[in-house]
Amino acid sequence: MKKFLFILLALFMLGTIVYYYINNIFLPVKFRHYVEIRAQEILGRPVSIGKLEFEIIKGFVISDIEIQKKDDAFKNVAKIKEISFNVLFAPIFKSKKIIIPTIRIRDAVVFIERIENDKWNFSDLLIRKPAENTKYTFLVRKLSVSNSLINYSDLSQEPAIEELFENINFDIALSLQKKITFIAETDLKHNRSKLSLNGDYDLDLSTLSSRVSINNLDIKNNLKFFNISADPFLNNALLSSADLNAIIKDKTLSLSGRIAFEVIDIYINNHNKISGNLSSTNFYAKWNENNIDLKGIYELSEAKLLFNENSSIAADIVADIANLSFSNKVLSINGAFSGKNTKFTLGNDNSYAGDLSINDGFFFSEGDIFKFEGNLISSNSDIVFLKDNFLKGNIDAKNIKILKTLEGLKLNSNLNIDDARYLYGNNLRANGDLFLNDFNLITKANTMTYVSKVRLNNSDITLNNKFNLKGSIQSDNTKIICSKEQTLLASEFFIEGANLAIDEEKRLLASPSIIIDLKYIPKNGSNLENDLKYTATAEFSNALLTGLPNVEVLRNIFGKITLEPDLVKTDLIT
Repeated sequence: MKKFLFILLALFMLGTIVYYYINNIFLPVKFRHYVEIRAQEILGRPVSIGKLEFEIIKGFVISDIEIQKKDDAFKNVAKIKEISFNVLFAPIFKSKKIIIPTIRIRDAVVFIERIENDKWNFSDLLIRKPAENTKYTFLVRKLSVSNSLINYSDLSQEPAIEELFENINFDIALSLQKKITFIAETDLKHNRSKLSLNGDYDLDLSTLSSRVSINNLDIKNNLKFFNISADPFLNNALLSSADLNAIIKDKTLSLSGRIAFEVIDIYINNHNKISGNLSSTNFYAKWNENNIDLKGIYELSEAKLLFNENSSIAADIVADIANLSFSNKVLSINGAFSGKNTKFTLGNDNSYAGDLSINDGFFFSEGDIFKFEGNLISSNSDIVFLKDNFLKGNIDAKNIKILKTLEGLKLNSNLNIDDARYLYGNNLRANGDLFLNDFNLITKANTMTYVSKVRLNNSDITLNNKFNLKGSIQSDNTKIICSKEQTLLASEFFIEGANLAIDEEKRLLASPSIIIDLKYIPKNGSNLENDLKYTATAEFSNALLTGLPNVEVLRNIFGKITLEPDLVKTDLIT
């Protein structure tokens, strides 16, 4: 028993001496010097190590490492407070493999500089060197970095870009399924941004999959880190928060999840621009080189779509996008949309205001060409044509087709306007429920032309503050031409149950067929007063006329009546 205790004590003392020698002489002096020399040979830069020791739990611990710049010994490429790792040897060196389960790096400061577009302060380390013949193979399963930072400088751009990536924590490991797994997080000091990643890279499929969390990221400024110019496409984009699933495969980036932009300002081309505050809870996007595809439900508050200096749409938009494609400055969108507080301006004299919704919508924009197809419902509409034309009501438009080019705009649709109220200066007022079948609107050279089949139920029309007409109107041929200089109207229509008030006393009750030609020249330039000229001819039968002098009522009247501004003419009255 004493012999056993003596041997045990001797082994303990021997172990203590060996441990003392290794930890106080071999590691901190001889082996530390060897590691410094080998590190300098591998990195091609001066390397200094403050301390190298062995701890029972941490294993080998290397402290206060400094890697200096290749061409400036007074500046560092990296400073690391501590690197620690354990070592596992394959069974008695039989396979000549040294396994390191985890390398732990703590409190590292790394200085990264981009000198030119493809030249970095570590570019020489990326050049593959011939493998050295070594007796042993080192296998590292996991790398863990904590509480570290990267000081980034890009000298290739003018002005130079600087950013500090703080609070870097990440783990990266090789799994048995041939995947590299990783967890990472960092703060961007200058941009006040926060990023976190959690995912894996499949070595067989060459596919990166990750969960990404982002707060307060300026997209435009951060694209510069990759030497990607956002101009002229992206003017501004502040991503306030995002929780995304990201997949990168075959040079294609796919994103899905939740996003919120406080500000987004995108130029589609030299003329068209989209801006607003964008958010989505089921965002999906695919980006491949110059192609962008989007799907999902999006809210775009304070949105503005600019066509040119004088034409734009502003609204609070909710969009259910089946597909959005943007490629080579060509934008196409399929989906449903609703717009609260919508305001649409076309030139200086035409505008729309109201709340609208669009179903089965299709948008297309390329250069100066804009197309739209779909179905539209608009409540509380307020439309202005060439300043003096006002139309209000609730619009239901089916099968709308709009084409806008540099030459002008063309619109075709079937329109229903409930409680329509039309006002043209002080000369024409019309109220009723309006139905426009095969409605065509054409704008060209400051002239707007309307051609349509018209039905106006429950009409109440006042002309020139003198004549008032009530009834249900139907026309198979109505044409209106509006310009700043004049307005022309030509129509043939039938009025069922017409009640025409010629003045306060004279009234004609009939169901006439009417032909009207109207010309209105507004007060403008050399025109000192508004000038309204019209000729309206009505043919009727079984009519009733009241208010004639000395005659109370005339019944069963057949004939024709012609109205002009200062003339009422009858013909073939019986």
